[in-house]
Order: sequence, then structure tokens, then C-alpha cells
Amino acid sequence: MKFTHTISPEELEKIERFLTTEMNESEATAFSAELTQNDELQEKTEEVKLLLLGIKEASLENYLFNTATDVRTITDKKKKNVFVLNVKTILVAASIALVVGLFTWFVFQNRDQNKQIYSQYYSPDPGLATVMSVVSDYDFEKAMVEYKNGEYDKALRAWNNLLKQKSKNDTLIYFIAAANQAKGNQDIAIENLQQIVLNKESAFYKDACWYLGLAYLKKGETAEAINYIKKSEYPKAEVIIQAINKK
Repeated sequence: MKFTHTISPEELEKIERFLTTEMNESEATAFSAELTQNDELQEKTEEVKLLLLGIKEASLENYLFNTATDVRTITDKKKKNVFVLNVKTILVAASIALVVGLFTWFVFQNRDQNKQIYSQYYSPDPGLATVMSVVSDYDFEKAMVEYKNGEYDKALRAWNNLLKQKSKNDTLIYFIAAANQAKGNQDIAIENLQQIVLNKESAFYKDACWYLGLAYLKKGETAEAINYIKKSEYPKAEVIIQAINKK
């Protein structure tokens, strides 16, 4: 199958996850909203949908084996009919197999390389200094100590409770993202970090861009990863972008 539109590997991966319901609820809702407003994205999604449908229904391996061995002249008792293998069908099936094979290889290869780069450059945010002296901040400070000790679940319970009282507090939102990312919950981390990067005046803006870029990298969304890593202006930003582009 030849795509009418040029679809980047990142778009293919994202559309595939949407069609196979692998997105979380918030990401799927955002993608659906974008679909209603973007005609080109609708067309690209339909093309990928047809591709996946063709893969599902083709049973390509059995089809090619059976048709290659069973094509023959079938004689009816009353009259003879010659059934000729449809060459066009074979070419379409072969095209599907090639596209699927290359796409699958590329996606898994890309994800593995992304994970390797992520592992090389990611380390949890070191956290804030704690003094445990201000009564009003005691719960936050105690959770920060737990976070630094790798007790992420304990820290998250405390910070999420505090967030109910201070829903716009960027310090809480940032470290909730940091704890979730350290636990491997990339989707939750992304959701929280996205709130931080909306405000360039936030003290956590550049840090949030760095960790958001890394989170997208691990998910295989290379374009988004590079975008936020650049914005972070971290000393290692150019090095990691070069590593990504060399894949």
C-alpha cells in the first residue's frame, strides 16, 4: 500500500497507538479532538487504518503459500474454467507485507535505540534542599526526603494530598511529575510536565522541558523529544539531539 500523504515514523506510531487503543484516555481524547479539526490528519489516519485492516485480513503468509501451490486448472464435469492467479492481488499483498515488515522493524528498532539513549541521559531530578524546620512545609519537606530516598510512592501520596489544596502550585506539580517519571509512569509525568512548560516564567520551566523531552524520547516520539530538549538549554541538549539524529 502506498500512502497518499507523507507520514513520518512518529505520526505512524502515534496513529497506530490511537487505532489500537494503546493511548491513555487523556491522550486519546486530545487526538480525537485534533482529528475533528485536521482534515489531513483524518486522511492519514484512514490510510493507516486501511493498512492495519489489510494486515489483519490478509493472512498473507498462508495466502501466498496456498495460492502459489494450489493454482491450477479446475475442471468441472460439465465445463472447464481456468482460474488464473490474480497478479495484482499478489503484488498488493506483497506490498502490504513489505510495508508492515519495514514499519515493524523500524518502530521496534527506533524504540530500542530511544530507550538506550534515555537510559544514558536520564537520572531523576535531585530534588530540593530540605530543612524540616518550617511547620507549614513539613509535609512537603518530609515527602522530599522520601523522594530522595527513592520512596516515590510515599512522596506521591503526600504531594498529591497537598495538591488538592494547592492545585496550581508548580513545585508540587513538577515533583509529582519527577516521582512518576522515576517510577516509569511516563504518561502521568508528561501530563504534569506539560502544565509546567505552559509558563515560561516558572522556576522549573527548563527542567520541565528537559524531562519532558526525555519522556517523549522513551515513548518513541522523537520530534517532540527534540523540541523540548532544545528548549531546556541543558548543557547536554546538543549532545543528546545529535545522538537521536544519528539513529
